[in-house]
Amino acid sequence: MDTTGSGSEFTWHTPDMAGVSGEQAPYILWNFADATDITIEDGDEVEGTIYAPRASLTDLDPANLEGDIIAR
Repeated sequence: MDTTGSGSEFTWHTPDMAGVSGEQAPYILWNFADATDITIEDGDEVEGTIYAPRASLTDLDPANLEGDIIAR
């Protein structure tokens, strides 16, 4: 996701991933390469890896993260 238009900050309302399960999670990559701050506000559980090597990540959502997190 390109976050340059929002000052490299992103508040994420995770999408409903109906039909996606842990079997598919290893093949899903959420790419936030240019973000510096990400907040997972609410939504469905996240399936896959969150790639945000320059970002601090705050998870306020009680839903699961089914995968890896690569963040600052």
